[in-house]
Amino acid sequence: MRRTITTIVVCLCLAAVGPACAEPLPTAIVRVGGYQVAAEVPVSWAQRARGFSGRESLAPGQGMAFVYLQPHTLMMHMKGMKFGLDFIFCRNGRITQIERGVRPSERAVEVSSDQPVHFVLEIAEGRALELGLRMGDDCIIEISPELRRRLEQFQQ
Repeated sequence: MRRTITTIVVCLCLAAVGPACAEPLPTAIVRVGGYQVAAEVPVSWAQRARGFSGRESLAPGQGMAFVYLQPHTLMMHMKGMKFGLDFIFCRNGRITQIERGVRPSERAVEVSSDQPVHFVLEIAEGRALELGLRMGDDCIIEISPELRRRLEQFQQ
């Protein structure tokens, strides 16, 4: 009974305040263009849909990586965002595309990859320019065995 009540309270909390009360996402280190980013990695559809929605800002060394074990052509959606992003698309350890300065809007904002990629790294708007990131730069994500297992379960 106590477990059921706790579960109900957690669900109500998530429904009421969304990301502020959500379970922390697993993280991975992304090495991009000689820099290191601590990236959250969503491992469910709900986490992917939520992304950075509702958050106030993003620190310079932080980001979010949407990881695919097999390359996919991606379409990213910005919904409920309060700040802009740079999108770094990566395949086979290299940056294949950079979309800089994508800002939130009243309308749906979508950003797509030009080709299949292993992951997209979202970082704070302007950060890609500050870091001097370019197409072809190294872009490597360090995924722990536990995170890989969770991604495999999610992507089955």
